[in-house]
Amino acid sequence: MPETENPALVRSTPLMTAAPDPELLEEPRPIRLSGFVGFGLGLLSFTALFGAPMVIVPVLAALAAIYALRPYQGERPVGLTVATIGLFAAVLFGVWGVTYRHLRNQTMAEQAVQFASDWLDLLAQGDIELAVELRAHPSRRQSETMPLDEYYLQSEDGRRTMSEFRENEVVREVIQAGDRVRWELAAAPRIYTLNGRDLADTIWRDQSGTLAGGVRVGLEYIQSRGKEPAQWKVDACDAYIPPSS
Repeated sequence: MPETENPALVRSTPLMTAAPDPELLEEPRPIRLSGFVGFGLGLLSFTALFGAPMVIVPVLAALAAIYALRPYQGERPVGLTVATIGLFAAVLFGVWGVTYRHLRNQTMAEQAVQFASDWLDLLAQGDIELAVELRAHPSRRQSETMPLDEYYLQSEDGRRTMSEFRENEVVREVIQAGDRVRWELAAAPRIYTLNGRDLADTIWRDQSGTLAGGVRVGLEYIQSRGKEPAQWKVDACDAYIPPSS
């Protein structure tokens, strides 16, 4: 009696001899994590608008993105597209931040020079009360209806403030020199930030020779708040000693 084939074996033969899926045999594309790092830092590069130290963020983003975009062989790695986006964002925000601060500092420098020059002229003209008033924070200055000479002569706080102001040796010399002084800027103004305060240093010298040595007028820029506009205040007035070479 002839042997019969097992139907189960007959049905399983095609499954056992089927060709493997070509996609399963393909090697996976390489992944460049540096591309994703560059992308993430590129998105954070907007922080370069908030301060000079934050420029390091777009710099690191650009370096990571450039490293991810290095030449390759074979399959295109995963991460090159996001690296390109990160590089674009890093360049955009980096250039934007540097340009913004340069223009801002230039504008502040011009304003600081003009304000300091006008303040020194007040001393030379003998308008001491207004010069003292401009040393106070805008929120603590007297109202426009208050006569300053009366305030600094009769009120206790005014007399004390005026006395402390006149104790400054440089201030006394400038007041005594009067309108004989001819101020000129002795150095480029310095604009900087310290403990969250926007400050400026202006250095002056007297062309007439009445006063020997230089004078430093330090200023603070007060940001606008509500209806109050941005304003400058005199932060310091002292002798300027050039740094020794």
